[in-house]
Amino acid sequence: MIDLKQFKGFAVQQNDSSREALKLYELCIRNNIEHKVIKNKEMCPVDCVPCGSVEWCEQSLGCTIKPNYYPEWTKDIWHRNIWYSNKWELRRVFVKPADRHKRFTGFITTGTYKGKKRGDLVYSDTVQFVDE
Repeated sequence: MIDLKQFKGFAVQQNDSSREALKLYELCIRNNIEHKVIKNKEMCPVDCVPCGSVEWCEQSLGCTIKPNYYPEWTKDIWHRNIWYSNKWELRRVFVKPADRHKRFTGFITTGTYKGKKRGDLVYSDTVQFVDE
């Protein structure tokens, strides 16, 4: 368990203009919370919570965070079959990396070896979204 009292504020990766970073700036300014902008090549100070790219945050935290896109406690709202495998499925399914964030963008396979990816993968049946 992480003791949040050890953190003095937030460190935002330079040039991060994402919605999350902008909201974090706003939160810090409105609540007088310390925040810093850190250059891309620099590490986040140990007393700050990093906000930036997955790679920069993992580097700053000194760890690799394994994705958990579908926590077990959300199973009742999946409305589709989801499974993990390191073998390529030869049918039309949605696939994304299960071992590392953003190793590739998730996509619907063609049911062939076209676009095949290696490594730990998470699959799900395809679904039709009406609204996201």
